[in-house]
Amino acid sequence: MLGPAFAIVPGDLESAGFTRSGATAWKKAMDGDPRGATSDGMFARVLAVRGNHDGHDARGWLSFFEPAERVAAAGGSHYEETDGGLSYSFDVANAHFVAVDVPGDVDLMTAAQTAWIDGDLGQAEARGVTHSFLFWHGPLWGLADHCCGSTNPGIVEVFNRHPSVSATFHGHEHVNAWTHIGRERYPGATREFEQLVSGRAGAEPVRCLPGRADYCQDERDGFLVVDVKGPQFTVSFYVLGQAAPVRQLSFSKR
Repeated sequence: MLGPAFAIVPGDLESAGFTRSGATAWKKAMDGDPRGATSDGMFARVLAVRGNHDGHDARGWLSFFEPAERVAAAGGSHYEETDGGLSYSFDVANAHFVAVDVPGDVDLMTAAQTAWIDGDLGQAEARGVTHSFLFWHGPLWGLADHCCGSTNPGIVEVFNRHPSVSATFHGHEHVNAWTHIGRERYPGATREFEQLVSGRAGAEPVRCLPGRADYCQDERDGFLVVDVKGPQFTVSFYVLGQAAPVRQLSFSKR
């Protein structure tokens, strides 16, 4: 058992929109038993953002996921929210987490959201956080031909002002992959960070295009685990049904 403190899901829980019945079935699976006969309580610590397939019935989504309660269950502090609670942030130990409601490609992120992220990161850094991890649906740097040709220079300009930004996490593309983002890949990115995509959880697989990723897992379903220890964080790529990771990546704040 990996025993994570909490789980992050970067959108697209269902294929045809958010429904109470579909989300309930998903909850049972997250709790360890699709039949709902037993539960390990993991769902209480699942932190989610909407994807393009979840992009309606915001009120139903909020009532089902109740982010403030889940952050508290995960041991988070300094909870803040915007977008009526669809976007939120919190601290755990020396790390700050920012969930942004972007139900689709990254160009859907609004100027208001970008401004909120800028202020939120500044407040977290004033508290002395070492890492800031951000998650929303569509990646900044597209990896495959499934989607994600859009860009968003505004959020990269925000990252340039905040040394705590360590990594972003996304779904949308049906791959599990890592890309190091710097000015060579993203014009205007003067502060480097890691982009992690975890989209191989049941959707039809796609392949990373040549040169788009520094690591792209094969087409088997799987997930990522992140361990944070002081200035270091490690990302482990897992394939369903295997106890050991298929790849581990370690990063450190300079």
